[in-house]
Amino acid sequence: MVFIHQHRRKRIYKNLQPYPHHKLYYRILDGIVSVTAVISPFAAFPQLLRVWVNHETEGLSLFTWSLFLIFGFPLLLYSIAHKDLKLIVMYSLSMTITAVIVLGIVLF
Repeated sequence: MVFIHQHRRKRIYKNLQPYPHHKLYYRILDGIVSVTAVISPFAAFPQLLRVWVNHETEGLSLFTWSLFLIFGFPLLLYSIAHKDLKLIVMYSLSMTITAVIVLGIVLF
């Protein structure tokens, strides 16, 4: 099954779409995704401040934040393997913030 996927990817890459795309819709979508990839990991920033500034860990689950960290790792590896810079930035930032939160929960 894996080999079928690899062969399909080879055929897809032979006919790449131009970047930036010639259609306005795709250019706008690419811009939105670029901004979202940088901003979305900071959605957890209030939790980070709560842990490290106020030293409050009540209501934060070590298990949940650890799962976010563990499940983020394969996604980061996937983005690196496929050389997708937007995903690499997003998952790197997300995992860094999540790791700092997990460390704060453990320490405090």
